[in-house]
Amino acid sequence: MTTREDPGMTGWSLVGSTLLVRRFSRDSKHEDKACFFEPRTKIAAFDLDSTLISTRSGELYASDEQDWKWWHKSVPMKLAELYDNDYQIIIFTNQGRLTDENRQEAPEAQMWKRKVDVLLNVLDIPLILYAACANDNYRKPRTGMWEKMKEEFHSVELDLSFLVGDAAGRECDHSDADRHFCLNIGIPFFTPEKFFLGAPLEPMSDKFNPAWYLPTHTALATKRNINHGPKHQSLLVFVGAPGAGKTTYYRKTLQPLGYERIGSHQLGLEERVQLAYQVLAEGKSVVIDDTNTTAAARKLWISLASRFKIRVYAIHFTTPADLCLHNDSVRALGGDQTKEEQRKVFPRTRFKDIISRFSEPQNTEGFEEVVKLDFEWHGSSEELRIWNKHWI
Repeated sequence: MTTREDPGMTGWSLVGSTLLVRRFSRDSKHEDKACFFEPRTKIAAFDLDSTLISTRSGELYASDEQDWKWWHKSVPMKLAELYDNDYQIIIFTNQGRLTDENRQEAPEAQMWKRKVDVLLNVLDIPLILYAACANDNYRKPRTGMWEKMKEEFHSVELDLSFLVGDAAGRECDHSDADRHFCLNIGIPFFTPEKFFLGAPLEPMSDKFNPAWYLPTHTALATKRNINHGPKHQSLLVFVGAPGAGKTTYYRKTLQPLGYERIGSHQLGLEERVQLAYQVLAEGKSVVIDDTNTTAAARKLWISLASRFKIRVYAIHFTTPADLCLHNDSVRALGGDQTKEEQRKVFPRTRFKDIISRFSEPQNTEGFEEVVKLDFEWHGSSEELRIWNKHWI
C-alpha cells in the first residue's frame, strides 16, 4: 500500500488510490508529520456530512467550498472540549463521489478538499480526517479506516472511545453504516441528536443484518437432490445474482458428481460457448456458472443442450439482493479465509442493472425442470466470524 502527498493541497495524502487522509494541526510546520499527534488512547470519532456539517444551500451535495455550515452551533465548542480532555479527534467519512469507476480522482474532489480545508481552519483543532473514496475495505461499515488510524494510535481504549454519525438505521436514515461500523469495531455509538443536543434515543434497526440468514446448522443443503451426474449427461444453467452462492454450491455439491463448470469470470461469451460445446462433445455434464438472469441469456444454453439432445435444468438461486451484496463483499474483501478464487467487488451499477432485468426461469423456456435453491450459510467458525460482520 502506497501513501503519497498531494502536491497541490498541503496536508493531504493518498493511501493507495482510494483513501484520502488530511492531517490538520495549529502549527503548519508540523502539519504533514504523524509524530505531531500525541499518542492519545481515547478516540472521539465523527462522521462528517449531516453530523459535523450540513450544506448552507440545503442541497445534498455542496455546490462550492463555501457551501457548508455547522450541523449545530455547539459542534466546534464540543469538539474543542473533547480535545482539551485528551481525546484524539478523528473524522471517518465515506466519499465515493471523489473517485470514478477506474478509481481516478473525480472532478469534484479538488473542490471537496478545499471545502474541508476551510472548515478545518475555522475549527482550528488538531485532527485527522480519513475519507473512503471507493467500495473497498476502507468504506464504512468495513473497518479499514479504523485499522489505518491504529497504525498511528496503537493503544486505543475501546470502551472510552466512540463514534458519532447520522447513519444509524433510523426510519429516516439512508443507511446504518455508522452504527454497524461501531459494532464491527466494538466501540459505543451516538447519533448527532443524542451527542450534541442530548435528545432522547430514537428507535434504530438494521437495514440489513447477516445474522438474519444464519442457519441452525452449518451445512449447505439443497431443497432438491440434483441427481443427474455422469450416468445421465445434462446441462445445468445457474440463475442468480453475483454473491448468490452459485460457485460455492457447484464446488460443494456438483463438482463431486462429475460436473464441469463453465464460469464467466475470465472468459468471454464466445469462449464459454466453445468450451461448453467441447466438454459436452466429450460426454460430460456441464454447469453454466453465470447470472443468466434473462430469458434471452438462458436461451443460448437451452439451444446448446438441444443440439446434444440432453436434458437442461435451471438452478434458480433465490438469495435476496442485499444478502448477495453482503456475500460478494465478504468474498472480495474478507481475506484469505473467504477467497476460493480472486474476485473484486462486483460493480454496484452493474449489480443494480442485473437485478432490474431479472426474470424468473420457467419450464416453458425449455427446461426439463426449474429447481429453486434458498441460501444457507456454511463454513468454519473463523469464516463465520468474518461473514457475520457488517459489510454493506
